[in-house]
Amino acid sequence: MIAGRATALARALPLLVLGLGLMAAALPRIAAYGSLLGPGDLADAWMDAQPRPAADIAQSYRFALAVLPGEAALGERMGQKLLRAGDAEGAAAALGAAAGDAPNRTEIWCALALAEGAAGESAEKVAAAIRLSYLTGPYSGDCAPRRTRAALAGWPNMPDDVRARVGDELRLMWQTGSTRLALIDEYLAVGFEARILIRRYALTSPEDIQSFNRMTLATLRARRGGS
Repeated sequence: MIAGRATALARALPLLVLGLGLMAAALPRIAAYGSLLGPGDLADAWMDAQPRPAADIAQSYRFALAVLPGEAALGERMGQKLLRAGDAEGAAAALGAAAGDAPNRTEIWCALALAEGAAGESAEKVAAAIRLSYLTGPYSGDCAPRRTRAALAGWPNMPDDVRARVGDELRLMWQTGSTRLALIDEYLAVGFEARILIRRYALTSPEDIQSFNRMTLATLRARRGGS
């Protein structure tokens, strides 16, 4: 009986050692992401509250990135939160670093284009991020609203190749049922000149215009409580 227990223990020992090793390897990731789960972040994520001050966001994410340097997902989240908090320059810096760590992530390039535009960077710099977003993800429903909005914000100075790609994507957003509402939301969020451009490129027939107007009106009524 004792011999049987010893045999079972000998068999289990490698698994125990492996488990302990995996736990040890995961500790830095747990510490990094756990440091971000303060009340402010939980409220921001679950209660749609106002974002924390940019300085607080930057401090918590710098700690997490010190624990996990080169973690692109952390840099992306930091950039998104800083942009929401009104720190466009900080957001652009964080997203630029994240893009360097994960240059194949389309979402980061789209967010970077939006942040750089908000930070007042040159149209050519914004266009470079937009180009790289198309290179890594030419058909990305999640990213389409961000990169098209970034281009529309600086449209007069956008290079012709970027205008052509964005014009095609606006049309595709309307033609694809899953992104129509995203196009409506973008339309309602931008200024008058950008709305003209959306209509020019996305709507190619009288039927498109009628459908677009109906959906826009329905969205506005829904936001106002059906009045």
